Amino acid sequence: MLKDLARYPSIYDSNAVFLGEFDFLVRRNFPTLQFLSVWNETLEEQVRGSSIDNINCLFIACLSADGSEKTSENLTEEIEVEDLTGTQRSIVERIKAADDSYRVRFFTPVISPIEITVTARVSTSYVATEIKEKIIEALLSEYGKEAACSRRGQNRILYRRVYSLLREKVPALTEGESDMTVVIKDYDTQASKPELWRFVDKDSLNVSVSTANITTPSWG
Repeated sequence: MLKDLARYPSIYDSNAVFLGEFDFLVRRNFPTLQFLSVWNETLEEQVRGSSIDNINCLFIACLSADGSEKTSENLTEEIEVEDLTGTQRSIVERIKAADDSYRVRFFTPVISPIEITVTARVSTSYVATEIKEKIIEALLSEYGKEAACSRRGQNRILYRRVYSLLREKVPALTEGESDMTVVIKDYDTQASKPELWRFVDKDSLNVSVSTANITTPSWG
């Protein structure tokens, strides 16, 4: 939670009007949400086009700790006011208390697993299956469903961060002429919609590890 809140300005004074940080306001007051994405009219119209219904609106997709809110695996749906859960109604009240000039509209979080393929080669001094498990463990810990970055909308995994993470967590990938290749599916278009709940799970990971005689360079 602290890692997540550290993304916001250090001089933030808990007033949501400051820099329009309604995401911070909701996240701070509802810290157990499994997923939260808050966006404004500008981003909404970049994704789905302009509409007079979007004027002076905040848009929210969320899932509480008990998972009582509706989610989707493909289509985005707007949630009618009469169908809001207790958590969603409480979020509206909190936002209205900070700034009652906004209308709040809720959308279903759309589950969107991030597909990552890792192909690695390590020395024969290692067991390939063990290295594979370490790679999977590192990726799930950093980008899995419960990771801090996955609890936000527009989660975008950077190649440089994945390579750095794996080299840090799996030392075998840094020795001698060991090597690896990472492919993140739809990297250039990922997180285009703010309601996408993007995370890595075991089913979205494809990891293969081979072993080879690798000599560590040394001075003669």
